[in-house]
Amino acid sequence: MSLRRITTGLIVLLFITLFAVITVTSSVRESATFDETTHLISGYSYLKWNDYRMNPEHPPLLKKWAALPLLGLHLWPDRVTPAPGPDASGAQGALQGAWALGLANNDMQWFFSHYVLHGVRDETLRREGVVQPLQLPTTAHLKSSDFHNNADQILFWGRLPMAILGALLAFIVFLWSRELFGLAGGLISLSLFCFDPNFVAHAGLVTTDVGMSLFALGAMYFLWKACHTAHDDLARSRWSREARMSVGLTSLFVGLAMASKYTAVLLIPMILVVLIVWTFSSDRSLRLKRSAQSAGIMIAVGVTSWILVWGAYGFRYSAATNPVLAAQMEQRAAHSGKITLPSNREPGHFPLDATIQRSAVMKSVMQSQTPGVPEEIIQQMMPAASIPLTGRLMLLARDLHLVPEGFLYGFAFAEMKSQARSSYLLGHLSQTGWWYYFPVAFLLKTPPITLLTMLAALCLLVFRRTIPLLAGTTLLAPVLVFLAAALSSNLNIGHRHILPIYPFLFVFCGSLGPLWAHITPRFRVAVAGVALLLLVLNTQIVFSLSARPTVVYPDYLAYFNEFAGGPRHGAEALVDSNLDWGQGLKELKEWMNQHPTREPVYLSYFGTADPRYYQISCLNMPGGYFFAPAVPMDKMTFPAYFIISATSLSGVYQSPDMAMFLRNITNDSDLVDTIGHSIFIYHHK
Repeated sequence: MSLRRITTGLIVLLFITLFAVITVTSSVRESATFDETTHLISGYSYLKWNDYRMNPEHPPLLKKWAALPLLGLHLWPDRVTPAPGPDASGAQGALQGAWALGLANNDMQWFFSHYVLHGVRDETLRREGVVQPLQLPTTAHLKSSDFHNNADQILFWGRLPMAILGALLAFIVFLWSRELFGLAGGLISLSLFCFDPNFVAHAGLVTTDVGMSLFALGAMYFLWKACHTAHDDLARSRWSREARMSVGLTSLFVGLAMASKYTAVLLIPMILVVLIVWTFSSDRSLRLKRSAQSAGIMIAVGVTSWILVWGAYGFRYSAATNPVLAAQMEQRAAHSGKITLPSNREPGHFPLDATIQRSAVMKSVMQSQTPGVPEEIIQQMMPAASIPLTGRLMLLARDLHLVPEGFLYGFAFAEMKSQARSSYLLGHLSQTGWWYYFPVAFLLKTPPITLLTMLAALCLLVFRRTIPLLAGTTLLAPVLVFLAAALSSNLNIGHRHILPIYPFLFVFCGSLGPLWAHITPRFRVAVAGVALLLLVLNTQIVFSLSARPTVVYPDYLAYFNEFAGGPRHGAEALVDSNLDWGQGLKELKEWMNQHPTREPVYLSYFGTADPRYYQISCLNMPGGYFFAPAVPMDKMTFPAYFIISATSLSGVYQSPDMAMFLRNITNDSDLVDTIGHSIFIYHHK
């Protein structure tokens, strides 16, 4: 190998290593974020018991990937059957009850995951004088030995595979940019990715966003290679070996995406746009041949995706390993808990019909602009709901067993949940969201130097046409399709939902690379050093004219740029997974150790990690942590400390009474400190 290649390889390895180190070292300082608990534990249940009832709103592939290391940890429980009897109690009884009802009630995934990740031993429950885990107050003084499993160990090993996917994504960003724009372009794209605070934050979490970004970029990269390398071979009506391999890898990445996240269906229009441009940009004599080749690519993508989706569910239709046993278990659990099961579903299976009906009703309600329709009215409207074409197709697929039950129900459930969802933006609340939610999130969550680089690349494209048509289409079509879907969505809960557009934009920024040749050789090292220094500073430090600069590490999830006023003012613009996703319990415990008090401490925490696991002794407020009993508002005493998550404080998921109470408390209290820019500590005299 030449010295140049060795040097290039070492530089790329250094960048990706830095990305991985920052990702892992920052993630270990965070408690579980809201969705991680159910993603990781559901993935473990897929691998351990070959059952897909938990967390169906996402296909299982990435969750399985994250849970692979957990198989070597010998976690509690060893089994989840049989169902609890009438006198069942304790951790095992609660866990088995949640498992048994998981097919009938999707909310059971949260309870089941809580019992596995933060399950308390029966002797601990007896010591604290309670029978069921949900009766255990947050004032209980627990030790790590009181829990069945080591939650931090589970999180560490579950997050590590996701960081690997982030590193692989960085490598593909570099590869594609280098092939298009040379080494300088590749390094520009790689550096933008590796120091991006959003990818550092999410590559260290067990979610589907970074994995989807990887599979989407990989699919389009290999599609571009297939079309690019097949150009000369079409004249001979055959594919080269490299082109055939690229088609195979395109199909593989699309299939992996389909088995990981439902928004992967957006890859189909992206691919079609690229193939149409590729076909009609050729000579007329080649268009018929290219049309045939394009049809072959779509068939390969479709067949591969279908096989991989089935493979992700173990090549079995039913979500439950044994639907008959599952039906028996849920009947026993319902009888034990005096619960009425939904009538319009087949026992032992997901309620697909009811979900499709509800989705149709919710869509009609949203179109009539009456989102506050009571639940009783919605239930009455469901039997007479007009099922749209997508719903009828899903029912047909169910009847013919065309795809697994879990995939069908998850798609229907995700569609239903996207009809209406509480959202927060710039101090305002909405049930239907705003078309400009994601553009605002993009402008406030992207480092300014990255925005400037993207703008410079766009100007270069407009005025100099620096990117060939095929490459430009393959890079920008995904951005436009993802953004179009986001702008039309009522689901406005996180900037992370447009994370897949960033790798394409980073590669696009590599088009500035050829400008490197116009720099005098003796100044190149200095220019590269200054550019890299500015990038690192601007992505790791947020500057302010009125306050000291904010160092982002390790709170990358709470990153906001200078336009938003930095992380300190992030809660004024966005909450939920943009800022406050339940990740701050470890830092909160450190603060409480340094500031002991004898006054009551009330906690309104937005998250699923257990404060008791981190020995945070507090009084749980209504609308806060939902795995523990809450203290009524009229029973609170003063003076006291109030610890409130930014998401809780925004009122986005609070009842009107609780939202008003929190506003009144904070208005009449002194702000003592802020933890990780996402948890506010007030003192009320």
